[in-house]
Amino acid sequence: MKKITFVGRCSRNVRFASLLGGLVMALSFVSPVFGTPPMAFGPASVSSTNGVSSSPGFFDGISRRSYLLGDMWGVRPWLSQYGLSLNILETSEVLGNVSGGVHQGADYDGLTQMILQLDTQKAFNWYGGTFNVSGLQIHGRNLSADNLYTLQTASGIEADRATRLWELWYDQKFDREGRFDLKIGQRLFEKV
Repeated sequence: MKKITFVGRCSRNVRFASLLGGLVMALSFVSPVFGTPPMAFGPASVSSTNGVSSSPGFFDGISRRSYLLGDMWGVRPWLSQYGLSLNILETSEVLGNVSGGVHQGADYDGLTQMILQLDTQKAFNWYGGTFNVSGLQIHGRNLSADNLYTLQTASGIEADRATRLWELWYDQKFDREGRFDLKIGQRLFEKV
């Protein structure tokens, strides 16, 4: 009788572990890596990119900008007048394991995203159109593949090193409220 109870508890634990594993896998598809790059519209004016803001706490007194390179020596506002915006996003991380796995050590990995968007209202005086092209470049080492030998990655940006097209689409809005629009092209899963 005790053996049956033990088997019953084991099967419940296995079911729970399977459910938990399935949930973790489902949530891994909602990670920021699979998210769409943010809409990248250029600045309204040069002063908005060079403005200094401060935040309370640890960063008091440190100058902060909306964009790392400010107005990029006048290039960002010049592109913005023609409806073009260019954003480059970098995510870098150092991961390591101090025990377990196949090898101990640390690895660096990174993800660079580049997004170019064209606002047709500014470019051609054509209401409601947005053209988007974005790419990504994955660089560095892969801790999960090199040191851990696991299928479940330790990070959301670990993947084979490559440069890839991320998205290529055109979106046309048909009303001012944005209730009806049509998007055509390659667009990856977006967390809603």
